[in-house]
Amino acid sequence: MRTLLRHPLMAVLCLVGGLNLVAWGIAGAVLLAPGGDRDLRLYRAAARCPSAPSGPAECRWTQEFTVVGVRLTTSRYDPDSARLRDAGGSEQEVATDKDLLAGLDKGERVTGTVWRGRIVEISADGETRKTDAAPDDLRARFLIGALVIVPPGLLATLAAAWRLVRFRRPEPTPGMTVTLGLAFALGLIGILSPAFAAGREEDLSNTLVPWLIMTPIALVVALGYAAHLRSENAGPS
Repeated sequence: MRTLLRHPLMAVLCLVGGLNLVAWGIAGAVLLAPGGDRDLRLYRAAARCPSAPSGPAECRWTQEFTVVGVRLTTSRYDPDSARLRDAGGSEQEVATDKDLLAGLDKGERVTGTVWRGRIVEISADGETRKTDAAPDDLRARFLIGALVIVPPGLLATLAAAWRLVRFRRPEPTPGMTVTLGLAFALGLIGILSPAFAAGREEDLSNTLVPWLIMTPIALVVALGYAAHLRSENAGPS
């Protein structure tokens, strides 16, 4: 961290990067989060189509599809999916719950709910699951994003601005170094916190709890390291 802050150009880059993180996080929380459930509300309020729509429509339509193929993966980032064909020969690939897909065979018939031209739900063997095309409540996602990037962005901005104000001094102070280090630590905590909530409902509290546990630990470590650096700089009495 000291090496980064030693050069004014790197400090400027840290300042710009920190300001961008803060701006994006606040924009997401203030401008996008309030309307993050708009599509979900529209879907829930959508009426049944009077007849099969010829293209994407705001109404809901239920019809049968034939399973063309099923792809099951072991990767968290590569979703399980099935390729479905309607009576007209058009195909869509949908990602959904592995438990439902594992019970499907090629040629089997399933029921799909179509909205805006996409299959948003499929039903088979008495079970119904949402697909990756289903609308979600994105409000929590935007707030989680702000939690992940705003605190480290603020600290990086503070450390960089502090260094630039005192750029005539050859070395950054322990406070500058520790502040930037804490920014990186909070960035890592922000990335790890949603991972602890994996498999649970996407809710701010599920991410906030591990964040609140790890952040004070990082702060204590940072303060301890700052005291250590100051004692080193002070030298023997």
